[in-house]
Amino acid sequence: MKVMSSTDTHKSLSARERIAYGSGDFACNLHYAPISSLLPMYYTGVVGIQPGLYSSMIAASNLLGAGADVIMGFLIDRTRSPLGRARPWIMRMCIPFALCSVLLFSVPSSLGITGSVIWLLITYNLARTVFSTSVNIPYSSLLSLITDDERERGILGNIRMVFAFSAQLVISFLTLRLVVFFGGDISVRSGWTKAFSIFGILSVLFYLFCAGNLKEKHSVNQERRFPSLRDTLHYLSHNRNWIIISLCMVLFHMSNNISQSSAAYYAQYLLEDVQLFSWLNGSAQFAGLFCLLGVLPLLLRRYSKYRIFLLGNAFSVLGALLAVLFSKTIYGICAGNVLKGIGSSMTGAMAFGLLADSLTAPGTDRRFIGIGTAAYSFLLKIGNSIAAVIWGQAMSFGGFVSAAASQSVSALYAIRITYLFVILAGSILILLTALLYRTNERSSHE
Repeated sequence: MKVMSSTDTHKSLSARERIAYGSGDFACNLHYAPISSLLPMYYTGVVGIQPGLYSSMIAASNLLGAGADVIMGFLIDRTRSPLGRARPWIMRMCIPFALCSVLLFSVPSSLGITGSVIWLLITYNLARTVFSTSVNIPYSSLLSLITDDERERGILGNIRMVFAFSAQLVISFLTLRLVVFFGGDISVRSGWTKAFSIFGILSVLFYLFCAGNLKEKHSVNQERRFPSLRDTLHYLSHNRNWIIISLCMVLFHMSNNISQSSAAYYAQYLLEDVQLFSWLNGSAQFAGLFCLLGVLPLLLRRYSKYRIFLLGNAFSVLGALLAVLFSKTIYGICAGNVLKGIGSSMTGAMAFGLLADSLTAPGTDRRFIGIGTAAYSFLLKIGNSIAAVIWGQAMSFGGFVSAAASQSVSALYAIRITYLFVILAGSILILLTALLYRTNERSSHE
Protein backbone atom coordinates (compact mmCIF):
# COMPACT_ATOMS: atom_id res chain seq x y z
CA MET A 1 0.00 0.00 0.00
CA LYS A 2 1.48 3.30 -1.10
CA VAL A 3 1.05 6.26 1.25
CA MET A 4 2.16 9.73 0.27
CA SER A 5 4.68 11.34 2.58
CA SER A 6 3.97 14.36 4.72
CA THR A 7 6.28 16.40 2.51
CA ASP A 8 4.28 15.47 -0.60
CA THR A 9 0.91 16.36 0.87
CA HIS A 10 1.95 19.57 2.65
CA LYS A 11 4.07 21.28 -0.02
CA SER A 12 2.75 24.36 -1.84
CA LEU A 13 1.17 23.95 -5.25
CA SER A 14 2.66 25.53 -8.36
CA ALA A 15 1.19 28.68 -9.92
CA ARG A 16 -0.23 26.58 -12.76
CA GLU A 17 -1.93 24.22 -10.32
CA ARG A 18 -3.41 27.11 -8.36
CA ILE A 19 -4.78 28.70 -11.53
CA ALA A 20 -6.12 25.33 -12.67
CA TYR A 21 -7.93 24.86 -9.37
CA GLY A 22 -9.50 28.32 -9.56
CA SER A 23 -10.59 27.81 -13.17
CA GLY A 24 -12.99 25.10 -12.00
CA ASP A 25 -15.02 27.66 -10.06
CA PHE A 26 -15.00 30.01 -13.05
CA ALA A 27 -16.65 27.21 -15.04
CA CYS A 28 -19.08 26.47 -12.21
CA ASN A 29 -20.21 30.09 -11.88
CA LEU A 30 -20.89 30.41 -15.59
CA HIS A 31 -23.83 28.12 -14.71
CA TYR A 32 -24.53 28.87 -11.05
CA ALA A 33 -24.58 32.68 -11.27
CA PRO A 34 -27.27 32.95 -13.99
CA ILE A 35 -29.37 30.21 -12.40
CA SER A 36 -29.35 32.20 -9.15
CA SER A 37 -29.94 35.66 -10.61
CA LEU A 38 -31.45 35.37 -14.09
CA LEU A 39 -33.33 32.06 -14.29
CA PRO A 40 -36.25 33.47 -12.22
CA MET A 41 -36.50 36.43 -14.60
CA TYR A 42 -36.30 34.18 -17.69
CA TYR A 43 -39.05 31.81 -16.60
CA THR A 44 -41.35 34.35 -14.94
CA GLY A 45 -40.64 37.43 -17.05
CA VAL A 46 -39.94 35.94 -20.50
CA VAL A 47 -41.63 32.52 -20.53
CA GLY A 48 -44.55 33.71 -18.36
CA ILE A 49 -44.69 31.17 -15.50
CA GLN A 50 -46.06 32.67 -12.27
CA PRO A 51 -43.50 33.00 -9.42
CA GLY A 52 -45.34 30.65 -7.05
CA LEU A 53 -45.45 27.84 -9.62
CA TYR A 54 -41.87 28.46 -10.72
CA SER A 55 -40.50 28.42 -7.16
CA SER A 56 -42.39 25.22 -6.34
CA MET A 57 -40.84 23.46 -9.35
CA ILE A 58 -37.34 24.66 -8.38
CA ALA A 59 -37.82 23.65 -4.75
CA ALA A 60 -38.95 20.14 -5.68
CA SER A 61 -36.03 19.76 -8.08
CA ASN A 62 -33.52 20.94 -5.49
CA LEU A 63 -34.79 18.29 -3.08
CA LEU A 64 -34.06 15.65 -5.71
CA GLY A 65 -30.65 17.19 -6.26
CA ALA A 66 -29.89 17.03 -2.55
CA GLY A 67 -30.34 13.27 -2.61
CA ALA A 68 -28.14 13.02 -5.69
CA ASP A 69 -25.36 14.83 -3.82
CA VAL A 70 -25.20 12.10 -1.19
CA ILE A 71 -25.06 9.39 -3.86
CA MET A 72 -22.27 11.29 -5.61
CA GLY A 73 -20.32 11.56 -2.38
CA PHE A 74 -20.41 7.78 -1.91
CA LEU A 75 -19.34 7.31 -5.55
CA ILE A 76 -16.33 9.58 -5.09
CA ASP A 77 -15.22 7.72 -1.98
CA ARG A 78 -15.47 4.45 -3.93
CA THR A 79 -13.77 5.68 -7.11
CA ARG A 80 -10.33 4.21 -7.76
CA SER A 81 -8.63 5.56 -10.89
CA PRO A 82 -5.12 6.51 -12.02
CA LEU A 83 -6.50 10.08 -12.21
CA GLY A 84 -7.74 9.92 -8.61
CA ARG A 85 -11.20 10.04 -7.08
CA ALA A 86 -12.58 13.36 -8.31
CA ARG A 87 -10.94 14.37 -11.59
CA PRO A 88 -12.41 11.56 -13.74
CA TRP A 89 -15.93 12.71 -12.92
CA ILE A 90 -15.19 16.31 -13.93
CA MET A 91 -13.79 15.20 -17.29
CA ARG A 92 -16.69 12.85 -18.02
CA MET A 93 -19.58 15.07 -17.05
CA CYS A 94 -18.67 18.67 -17.95
CA ILE A 95 -19.91 18.48 -21.57
CA PRO A 96 -23.41 17.07 -20.84
CA PHE A 97 -23.65 19.55 -17.94
CA ALA A 98 -22.95 22.48 -20.27
CA LEU A 99 -25.41 21.20 -22.90
CA CYS A 100 -28.25 20.82 -20.41
CA SER A 101 -27.57 24.28 -18.95
CA VAL A 102 -28.00 25.77 -22.43
CA LEU A 103 -31.27 23.85 -22.90
CA LEU A 104 -32.49 25.26 -19.58
CA PHE A 105 -32.50 28.73 -21.20
CA SER A 106 -33.95 27.49 -24.50
CA VAL A 107 -37.70 27.00 -23.98
CA PRO A 108 -39.35 26.77 -27.43
CA SER A 109 -41.79 29.61 -28.01
CA SER A 110 -44.38 27.10 -29.32
CA LEU A 111 -44.84 25.60 -25.86
CA GLY A 112 -47.63 26.81 -23.63
CA ILE A 113 -47.35 27.23 -19.86
CA THR A 114 -47.85 23.50 -19.18
CA GLY A 115 -45.24 22.54 -21.76
CA SER A 116 -42.84 25.18 -20.40
CA VAL A 117 -43.22 23.82 -16.88
CA ILE A 118 -42.42 20.31 -18.14
CA TRP A 119 -39.41 21.69 -20.04
CA LEU A 120 -38.21 23.44 -16.87
CA LEU A 121 -38.56 20.27 -14.80
CA ILE A 122 -36.69 18.09 -17.28
CA THR A 123 -33.84 20.45 -18.15
CA TYR A 124 -33.36 21.78 -14.61
CA ASN A 125 -33.13 18.29 -13.15
CA LEU A 126 -30.75 17.11 -15.86
CA ALA A 127 -28.57 20.19 -15.47
CA ARG A 128 -28.66 20.55 -11.67
CA THR A 129 -29.65 17.17 -10.22
CA VAL A 130 -27.65 14.89 -12.51
CA PHE A 131 -24.78 16.62 -14.27
CA SER A 132 -24.04 19.57 -11.96
CA THR A 133 -23.83 17.13 -9.06
CA SER A 134 -21.54 14.84 -11.07
CA VAL A 135 -19.14 17.72 -11.76
CA ASN A 136 -19.28 20.08 -8.80
CA ILE A 137 -19.25 17.61 -5.91
CA PRO A 138 -16.00 16.13 -7.29
CA TYR A 139 -14.65 19.64 -7.83
CA SER A 140 -15.48 20.66 -4.27
CA SER A 141 -13.77 17.49 -3.00
CA LEU A 142 -10.52 18.42 -4.74
CA LEU A 143 -9.46 20.88 -2.04
CA SER A 144 -9.21 18.03 0.47
CA LEU A 145 -7.45 15.77 -2.05
CA ILE A 146 -4.76 17.96 -3.61
CA THR A 147 -3.11 19.28 -0.44
CA ASP A 148 -3.06 18.84 3.34
CA ASP A 149 -1.47 22.22 4.02
CA GLU A 150 -3.98 24.48 5.83
CA ARG A 151 -2.30 27.70 4.66
CA GLU A 152 -2.30 26.44 1.07
CA ARG A 153 -6.02 25.73 1.41
CA GLY A 154 -6.58 29.31 2.48
CA ILE A 155 -4.69 30.52 -0.60
CA LEU A 156 -6.65 28.16 -2.86
CA GLY A 157 -9.94 29.30 -1.35
CA ASN A 158 -8.94 32.88 -2.15
CA ILE A 159 -7.94 31.96 -5.72
CA ARG A 160 -11.16 30.01 -6.18
CA MET A 161 -13.21 33.04 -5.20
CA VAL A 162 -11.20 35.29 -7.56
CA PHE A 163 -12.31 33.08 -10.43
CA ALA A 164 -15.86 32.80 -9.06
CA PHE A 165 -16.27 36.58 -8.79
CA SER A 166 -14.72 37.00 -12.25
CA ALA A 167 -17.32 34.63 -13.74
CA GLN A 168 -20.10 36.43 -11.87
CA LEU A 169 -18.89 39.73 -13.35
CA VAL A 170 -19.01 38.21 -16.82
CA ILE A 171 -22.58 37.06 -16.20
CA SER A 172 -23.68 40.37 -14.65
CA PHE A 173 -22.30 42.64 -17.35
CA LEU A 174 -22.54 40.51 -20.49
CA THR A 175 -25.63 38.30 -20.24
CA LEU A 176 -28.43 40.79 -20.85
CA ARG A 177 -26.28 42.67 -23.35
CA LEU A 178 -25.63 39.45 -25.28
CA VAL A 179 -29.32 38.56 -25.13
CA VAL A 180 -30.23 41.94 -26.63
CA PHE A 181 -27.37 41.68 -29.18
CA PHE A 182 -28.52 38.29 -30.44
CA GLY A 183 -32.27 38.76 -30.05
CA GLY A 184 -32.91 42.51 -30.18
CA ASP A 185 -34.76 42.50 -26.84
CA ILE A 186 -34.61 40.60 -23.53
CA SER A 187 -38.02 39.06 -24.30
CA VAL A 188 -36.70 37.26 -27.43
CA ARG A 189 -35.90 33.66 -26.46
CA SER A 190 -33.35 32.94 -29.18
CA GLY A 191 -31.09 35.63 -27.71
CA TRP A 192 -30.98 33.75 -24.41
CA THR A 193 -30.12 30.46 -26.13
CA LYS A 194 -27.24 31.97 -28.12
CA ALA A 195 -25.82 33.81 -25.10
CA PHE A 196 -25.79 30.68 -22.95
CA SER A 197 -24.29 28.61 -25.76
CA ILE A 198 -21.21 30.83 -25.49
CA PHE A 199 -21.10 30.36 -21.72
CA GLY A 200 -21.51 26.59 -22.14
CA ILE A 201 -18.49 26.30 -24.44
CA LEU A 202 -16.38 28.41 -22.09
CA SER A 203 -17.34 26.29 -19.08
CA VAL A 204 -16.23 23.06 -20.75
CA LEU A 205 -12.83 24.54 -21.61
CA PHE A 206 -12.28 25.75 -18.05
CA TYR A 207 -13.40 22.47 -16.46
CA LEU A 208 -11.03 20.48 -18.67
CA PHE A 209 -8.15 22.84 -17.89
CA CYS A 210 -8.87 22.39 -14.18
CA ALA A 211 -9.00 18.60 -14.19
CA GLY A 212 -6.11 18.23 -16.60
CA ASN A 213 -3.60 20.25 -14.58
CA LEU A 214 -4.15 18.99 -11.02
CA LYS A 215 -2.88 15.90 -9.26
CA GLU A 216 -4.60 14.25 -6.32
CA LYS A 217 -1.94 13.67 -3.68
CA HIS A 218 -3.37 10.61 -1.95
CA SER A 219 -2.78 7.16 -3.36
CA VAL A 220 -5.69 5.46 -5.10
CA ASN A 221 -4.70 2.29 -3.24
CA GLN A 222 -5.05 3.92 0.16
CA GLU A 223 -8.22 3.36 2.22
CA ARG A 224 -9.95 0.21 0.91
CA ARG A 225 -12.60 -0.21 3.62
CA PHE A 226 -15.63 1.88 2.68
CA PRO A 227 -17.68 3.58 5.41
CA SER A 228 -21.27 2.50 6.03
CA LEU A 229 -24.17 4.94 6.14
CA ARG A 230 -24.33 4.52 9.92
CA ASP A 231 -20.62 5.32 10.26
CA THR A 232 -21.06 8.36 8.03
CA LEU A 233 -23.99 9.77 10.01
CA HIS A 234 -22.13 9.22 13.28
CA TYR A 235 -19.02 10.92 11.94
CA LEU A 236 -20.82 14.00 10.60
CA SER A 237 -23.13 14.41 13.58
CA HIS A 238 -20.09 14.50 15.89
CA ASN A 239 -18.01 16.84 13.72
CA ARG A 240 -18.81 20.17 15.39
CA ASN A 241 -16.90 22.41 12.99
CA TRP A 242 -18.38 20.71 9.92
CA ILE A 243 -21.87 21.37 11.33
CA ILE A 244 -21.14 25.04 12.09
CA ILE A 245 -19.58 25.82 8.69
CA SER A 246 -22.35 23.96 6.89
CA LEU A 247 -25.05 25.87 8.76
CA CYS A 248 -23.34 29.21 8.11
CA MET A 249 -23.10 28.53 4.40
CA VAL A 250 -26.69 27.28 4.18
CA LEU A 251 -27.82 30.63 5.60
CA PHE A 252 -25.37 32.43 3.29
CA HIS A 253 -26.70 30.78 0.14
CA MET A 254 -30.35 31.00 1.18
CA SER A 255 -30.26 34.73 1.83
CA ASN A 256 -28.15 35.45 -1.25
CA ASN A 257 -30.36 33.34 -3.54
CA ILE A 258 -33.53 35.05 -2.35
CA SER A 259 -31.93 38.44 -2.86
CA GLN A 260 -30.49 37.54 -6.27
CA SER A 261 -33.85 36.22 -7.47
CA SER A 262 -35.25 39.73 -7.08
CA ALA A 263 -32.20 41.73 -8.25
CA ALA A 264 -33.22 42.07 -11.90
CA TYR A 265 -36.79 42.92 -10.88
CA TYR A 266 -35.52 45.55 -8.41
CA ALA A 267 -33.65 47.20 -11.28
CA GLN A 268 -36.61 46.89 -13.66
CA TYR A 269 -39.47 48.03 -11.43
CA LEU A 270 -37.99 50.11 -8.59
CA LEU A 271 -35.03 51.70 -10.39
CA GLU A 272 -36.94 51.64 -13.72
CA ASP A 273 -34.02 50.36 -15.82
CA VAL A 274 -33.41 46.61 -16.08
CA GLN A 275 -29.85 47.18 -17.35
CA LEU A 276 -28.98 48.61 -13.91
CA PHE A 277 -29.00 44.96 -12.81
CA SER A 278 -25.40 44.92 -14.08
CA TRP A 279 -24.40 47.58 -11.58
CA LEU A 280 -26.38 46.16 -8.69
CA ASN A 281 -24.45 42.90 -8.99
CA GLY A 282 -21.29 44.29 -10.54
CA SER A 283 -20.59 46.72 -7.69
CA ALA A 284 -20.44 43.82 -5.24
CA GLN A 285 -18.40 41.65 -7.57
CA PHE A 286 -15.85 44.37 -8.43
CA ALA A 287 -15.36 45.07 -4.72
CA GLY A 288 -15.09 41.39 -3.92
CA LEU A 289 -12.56 40.83 -6.68
CA PHE A 290 -10.47 43.77 -5.46
CA CYS A 291 -10.53 42.34 -1.94
CA LEU A 292 -9.54 38.88 -3.16
CA LEU A 293 -6.65 40.19 -5.24
CA GLY A 294 -5.33 43.01 -3.08
CA VAL A 295 -6.47 42.64 0.53
CA LEU A 296 -7.13 39.01 1.34
CA PRO A 297 -3.60 37.73 0.48
CA LEU A 298 -2.22 40.21 3.04
CA LEU A 299 -4.76 39.20 5.68
CA LEU A 300 -3.89 35.51 5.19
CA ARG A 301 -0.30 36.24 6.19
CA ARG A 302 -1.37 37.52 9.61
CA TYR A 303 -4.75 36.06 10.51
CA SER A 304 -6.41 32.66 10.57
CA LYS A 305 -9.10 31.64 8.09
CA TYR A 306 -11.65 31.68 10.91
CA ARG A 307 -10.92 35.30 11.91
CA ILE A 308 -11.16 36.41 8.29
CA PHE A 309 -14.44 34.49 8.01
CA LEU A 310 -15.84 36.47 10.97
CA LEU A 311 -14.56 39.77 9.55
CA GLY A 312 -16.23 39.01 6.23
CA ASN A 313 -19.57 38.43 7.90
CA ALA A 314 -19.24 41.71 9.78
CA PHE A 315 -18.71 43.53 6.47
CA SER A 316 -21.77 41.78 5.01
CA VAL A 317 -23.95 42.99 7.90
CA LEU A 318 -22.74 46.58 7.47
CA GLY A 319 -23.21 46.47 3.70
CA ALA A 320 -26.73 45.05 3.90
CA LEU A 321 -27.69 47.69 6.45
CA LEU A 322 -26.28 50.49 4.29
CA ALA A 323 -28.20 49.23 1.24
CA VAL A 324 -31.45 49.24 3.26
CA LEU A 325 -30.89 52.76 4.55
CA PHE A 326 -30.10 54.21 1.11
CA SER A 327 -32.26 51.96 -1.06
CA LYS A 328 -33.94 54.69 -3.10
CA THR A 329 -30.91 55.40 -5.28
CA ILE A 330 -28.61 53.19 -7.31
CA TYR A 331 -25.64 54.88 -5.65
CA GLY A 332 -26.77 54.05 -2.13
CA ILE A 333 -27.45 50.41 -2.95
CA CYS A 334 -24.16 50.06 -4.82
CA ALA A 335 -22.30 51.52 -1.83
CA GLY A 336 -23.87 48.89 0.39
CA ASN A 337 -23.18 46.21 -2.20
CA VAL A 338 -19.50 47.16 -2.23
CA LEU A 339 -19.28 46.29 1.47
CA LYS A 340 -21.36 43.15 0.93
CA GLY A 341 -19.06 42.14 -1.92
CA ILE A 342 -16.01 42.50 0.31
CA GLY A 343 -17.71 40.50 3.03
CA SER A 344 -18.94 37.77 0.68
CA SER A 345 -15.50 37.34 -0.84
CA MET A 346 -13.94 36.81 2.59
CA THR A 347 -16.73 34.51 3.77
CA GLY A 348 -16.78 32.38 0.64
CA ALA A 349 -13.01 32.11 0.26
CA MET A 350 -12.44 31.01 3.84
CA ALA A 351 -15.43 28.66 3.98
CA PHE A 352 -13.87 26.27 1.47
CA GLY A 353 -10.70 25.94 3.52
CA LEU A 354 -12.56 25.66 6.83
CA LEU A 355 -14.75 22.90 5.41
CA ALA A 356 -11.71 20.98 4.15
CA ASP A 357 -10.00 21.45 7.53
CA SER A 358 -13.03 20.01 9.33
CA LEU A 359 -12.83 16.85 7.18
CA THR A 360 -9.06 16.36 7.41
CA ALA A 361 -8.21 17.55 10.93
CA PRO A 362 -5.75 15.37 12.91
CA GLY A 363 -7.51 12.21 14.03
CA THR A 364 -10.28 12.38 11.40
CA ASP A 365 -10.98 9.54 8.96
CA ARG A 366 -10.17 10.37 5.32
CA ARG A 367 -12.75 7.89 4.08
CA PHE A 368 -15.38 10.60 4.68
CA ILE A 369 -13.93 13.37 2.46
CA GLY A 370 -16.26 12.71 -0.47
CA ILE A 371 -19.41 12.08 1.53
CA GLY A 372 -18.61 14.97 3.90
CA THR A 373 -18.38 17.33 0.94
CA ALA A 374 -21.55 15.84 -0.58
CA ALA A 375 -23.47 16.11 2.69
CA TYR A 376 -22.48 19.79 2.86
CA SER A 377 -23.83 20.28 -0.67
CA PHE A 378 -26.94 18.29 0.31
CA LEU A 379 -27.68 20.80 3.06
CA LEU A 380 -27.08 23.71 0.68
CA LYS A 381 -29.66 22.35 -1.76
CA ILE A 382 -32.19 21.78 1.01
CA GLY A 383 -31.62 25.40 2.00
CA ASN A 384 -31.95 26.53 -1.62
CA SER A 385 -35.25 24.64 -1.91
CA ILE A 386 -36.57 26.50 1.11
CA ALA A 387 -35.24 29.78 -0.31
CA ALA A 388 -37.02 29.20 -3.63
CA VAL A 389 -40.32 28.61 -1.84
CA ILE A 390 -39.86 31.71 0.35
CA TRP A 391 -39.12 33.89 -2.69
CA GLY A 392 -41.98 32.52 -4.78
CA GLN A 393 -44.53 32.76 -2.01
CA ALA A 394 -43.42 36.27 -1.06
CA MET A 395 -43.79 37.46 -4.66
CA SER A 396 -47.16 35.74 -5.08
CA PHE A 397 -48.41 37.13 -1.76
CA GLY A 398 -47.36 40.60 -2.94
CA GLY A 399 -49.39 40.16 -6.11
CA PHE A 400 -46.51 40.10 -8.59
CA VAL A 401 -47.73 39.62 -12.20
CA SER A 402 -45.33 37.91 -14.62
CA ALA A 403 -44.28 39.94 -17.68
CA ALA A 404 -46.33 42.97 -16.59
CA ALA A 405 -45.16 46.45 -17.61
CA SER A 406 -45.77 47.73 -14.07
CA GLN A 407 -46.46 46.19 -10.67
CA SER A 408 -48.74 47.01 -7.74
CA VAL A 409 -47.49 48.71 -4.58
CA SER A 410 -47.63 45.43 -2.68
CA ALA A 411 -45.64 43.65 -5.40
CA LEU A 412 -42.98 46.36 -5.28
CA TYR A 413 -42.87 45.96 -1.51
CA ALA A 414 -42.32 42.20 -1.93
CA ILE A 415 -39.43 42.85 -4.33
CA ARG A 416 -37.89 45.31 -1.87
CA ILE A 417 -38.20 42.91 1.09
CA THR A 418 -36.72 39.95 -0.77
CA TYR A 419 -33.89 41.93 -2.32
CA LEU A 420 -32.80 44.04 0.66
CA PHE A 421 -34.06 42.80 4.02
CA VAL A 422 -33.66 39.03 3.75
CA ILE A 423 -29.91 39.29 3.17
CA LEU A 424 -29.56 41.62 6.17
CA ALA A 425 -31.27 39.11 8.45
CA GLY A 426 -29.23 36.25 6.96
CA SER A 427 -25.91 38.06 7.50
CA ILE A 428 -26.70 38.68 11.17
CA LEU A 429 -27.63 35.02 11.74
CA ILE A 430 -24.43 33.83 10.04
CA LEU A 431 -22.28 36.03 12.25
CA LEU A 432 -23.94 34.72 15.40
CA THR A 433 -23.63 31.09 14.25
CA ALA A 434 -19.98 31.45 13.29
CA LEU A 435 -19.10 32.41 16.86
CA LEU A 436 -19.78 28.78 17.85
CA TYR A 437 -16.91 27.48 15.67
CA ARG A 438 -14.13 25.80 17.67
CA THR A 439 -10.64 26.90 16.62
CA ASN A 440 -7.44 25.07 17.50
CA GLU A 441 -6.54 27.85 19.91
CA ARG A 442 -9.92 27.58 21.62
CA SER A 443 -9.73 23.81 21.85
CA SER A 444 -6.31 23.90 23.46
CA HIS A 445 -7.64 26.04 26.32
CA GLU A 446 -10.65 23.82 27.07
